[in-house]
Amino acid sequence: MSFSSSKRSKVNKSQSRLFDVDVARRRHLKGKPAFTFVDLFAGIGGFRIALKSNGGTCVFSSEWDTFARKTYHANFGEIPHGDITKVKITD
Repeated sequence: MSFSSSKRSKVNKSQSRLFDVDVARRRHLKGKPAFTFVDLFAGIGGFRIALKSNGGTCVFSSEWDTFARKTYHANFGEIPHGDITKVKITD
């Protein structure tokens, strides 16, 4: 399947807005998170650090490893939920 040049142009503009760091930072400066994210398979939180430094706000985290959860808690002050397959949707 191929796109016409006009459709390709629209797709490229939409994609560029998804990754427009300036828009995200302006929103963040207004006191709103630039975006929200979930930190699945969180480990010790390296992905969270990267997204938070770009204006994101973590709304949920999950990690099953006991030692990684302890380190995550030390790094961010919250304990991630355990095994993602056992988290109830109402949580």
